[in-house]
Amino acid sequence: MTSWHQETIAGWGRSRVSVTHAGDPRRVEELPDYVAERKHLVARGLGRSYGDASLNTGQAVVRMESVDRAVEFDREQGRIVCEAGMSLDDLITITLPSGWFPAVTPGTRYVSVGGCIASDVHGKNHHVAGTFSQHVNWVELLTADGSIVRCSAEDNADLFHATAGGMGLTGIIVRACLQLQKVDSSYLMVRRERTLTLQDTMRALVEGDREWDATVAWLDGVAPETRMGRGEVILGRHIGRDELPERLAYNPFRSLDEPLVDLPVDMPFSMVHRSVVRAFNQFRFSRIQEGDSFENVRQFYYPLDVAQGWNRLYGPHGFHQYQFVIGDDDAESLIGDLLYRFHRSGLVASLVVLKRFGAESGWLSFPKPGWTLAVDTPSNMRLFELLEEFDERIVADGGRIYLAKDSRLAPDRFRRMYPEYANKWLDVKRKYDPECRFSSDLSRRLRIDDDVLGDGA
Repeated sequence: MTSWHQETIAGWGRSRVSVTHAGDPRRVEELPDYVAERKHLVARGLGRSYGDASLNTGQAVVRMESVDRAVEFDREQGRIVCEAGMSLDDLITITLPSGWFPAVTPGTRYVSVGGCIASDVHGKNHHVAGTFSQHVNWVELLTADGSIVRCSAEDNADLFHATAGGMGLTGIIVRACLQLQKVDSSYLMVRRERTLTLQDTMRALVEGDREWDATVAWLDGVAPETRMGRGEVILGRHIGRDELPERLAYNPFRSLDEPLVDLPVDMPFSMVHRSVVRAFNQFRFSRIQEGDSFENVRQFYYPLDVAQGWNRLYGPHGFHQYQFVIGDDDAESLIGDLLYRFHRSGLVASLVVLKRFGAESGWLSFPKPGWTLAVDTPSNMRLFELLEEFDERIVADGGRIYLAKDSRLAPDRFRRMYPEYANKWLDVKRKYDPECRFSSDLSRRLRIDDDVLGDGA
């Protein structure tokens, strides 16, 4: 028996709100009934995509939180079969004590396995490990005709490559088999370096990529113009018990800590102002402790998870994260100009993260070789006018915008950024979902539905 109710939902950025019919399946076996009952729907994991990928205004959203069971865990080979609604937090709780950890993880553990595949998420180790889907042995996908199809890089490969990064538009991911990475503790050796300019930061990341498995940089987005691009470069690698000090070696697989702060109430106004961010960033920059230290996986990979519901600090209008990738040649100039324009326009770059990518992978997967910058900022019209200009610069330089974070990219730029969309992805969508049963606010905004149905430009 299916269960539907009307609900108002938003992306993690809370700048886009949608009234939808929400379904709440409890078991995998119920999913075909949910698909059969609605003409247009999309699956929603834990709601951590920032924009409109899991919104479906006036249509249906199938919530996957309860379809979250572990099916099988091979502790010898490090393979786990789980349902798509399982969170990385639960997955890590199950696998880490046995010496296994996700080969790729985004910056939060409160995201579903299905969402990681649909967004083909990346982590701080992309230059070494690639994207999440490159460590997925197979996926079981509920397609538009109600059948469940198992696909992988070898079997039904076209469907697998279209689903990885396909933003839930090929069907509902039901189960997946993941190949984990072997680790000898829950700790990493971490090196932190203070940098004074953007050039210094980028140079330190290039050097770090040669020797370290995980690399990322925090930039002070409201620094004075003479110090624009200053920040902290963070490098890490997993270590074993024999490298740990005695105080940590006695319990090398220490479990993850719970969030220290909970923000359950919607703020009536934004707490994110330039003066507040400037003071916080100055404090953080002054407190950078350079050198090597030991950090557990929570501290290194998931620093923002310490505050549950931190997105509520931005108030009722929410925030936007602008994340792009661009090649090496023009990266320093474009990134520097973006920071400069934010500074001069009065926009608040509240959180700025920079890292490098390795090789390109899937058809709609975001990463490609070069630099990726992510900027969190409160939503307003001045912001969108500025980003329109940078969209064009990014696409002209062969770059692209991350669909899992986006809620404003124009259809023509999307097509230019993702050439495999027209070359390969659309053929698979038309084959498995010719009536666009799986659709979303994102698919309509980008006019994907029009392309499939033959009404596109």
